[in-house]
Amino acid sequence: VYSTVHLRVQGSGISRAYERQSRKTEIMSDSEKFRKDGNESFMKGQYQDAIGFYTKALESDPGSHLALSNRSLCYCKLNDYDQALQDAERCVEINEKWGKGYLRKATALNLLQRHEEAKKA
Repeated sequence: VYSTVHLRVQGSGISRAYERQSRKTEIMSDSEKFRKDGNESFMKGQYQDAIGFYTKALESDPGSHLALSNRSLCYCKLNDYDQALQDAERCVEINEKWGKGYLRKATALNLLQRHEEAKKA
């Protein structure tokens, strides 16, 4: 719907606007596919494989707070709490209104024995 309305309004820039929208859709499709594969690996307890898929999702869409959140959880499962915190902090930077990002941050901080910081997260 957005792209159709946008194309009608832009008029002379139709092909450029369509190309931008198409590229964005392709990027999101790749990112979503990799994230889904990561979710499947996670459910099987294959956390290292899941991290690989979430990393690919982030390569396709660096702004995917969902992939960062999921990868943070995988790092927690593998006891790599520093990396889990790094992903959680980036997740919160990208989408400060998404509550699960703060949960991931607090979890990583707690596991790092930084309890006072976790309370503030």
